[in-house]
Amino acid sequence: MLYNLTKSRAALQRLLAQEGKAYAPLVTELLPWVGSEQTPMAKELQEKLGLKPALFRWWLEACYADLIGLLATEPDVLQVQEVVHHLYLHGKRKTVEVQCRLPVTPRLYEQVELPLVGAQTGEYSYYVDGITHALEMDRLVIHISLQAGYYNAYVEHLRERAYFEGRITFKDLTELSRFELQEKLRELYARNK
Repeated sequence: MLYNLTKSRAALQRLLAQEGKAYAPLVTELLPWVGSEQTPMAKELQEKLGLKPALFRWWLEACYADLIGLLATEPDVLQVQEVVHHLYLHGKRKTVEVQCRLPVTPRLYEQVELPLVGAQTGEYSYYVDGITHALEMDRLVIHISLQAGYYNAYVEHLRERAYFEGRITFKDLTELSRFELQEKLRELYARNK
């Protein structure tokens, strides 16, 4: 619970603003820990606040329960002030990470052209093959995985089918180039016609 409570300064400040909460000193002690790689130790906080273990545990549980209640009922508790995009461009030569702020987040399977990294990755055109949204320290970080080339729904379906049926291996998926994999799929499924 301590780890969770130290993930949002805005949420802690909202808890602190509530009137008459006995756990307010605990919230005050947690605020400096927001954004830290470490989590405060319960025993240290308990000693610093001069609390018995049972009372400390009660404060912690009450504080966390109030946080969950606020998140369920008040949309203004978590307000994202900043959106950051992390692009992971998987090319022939290597994978490159790019951090930026895009006006629009590309959707799954959409094309993205990024010639700036072509010398590093060996590619210029990519398609989105995965998106993850993460709320980190009151900002939204959108992780976008981009694969080199152009999305082909038919080839992707055959790739998934062949892997499911055991006709290709995980090694094939990771080590074969896109063109080698397409050729292998053509051999596997063209014979069936």
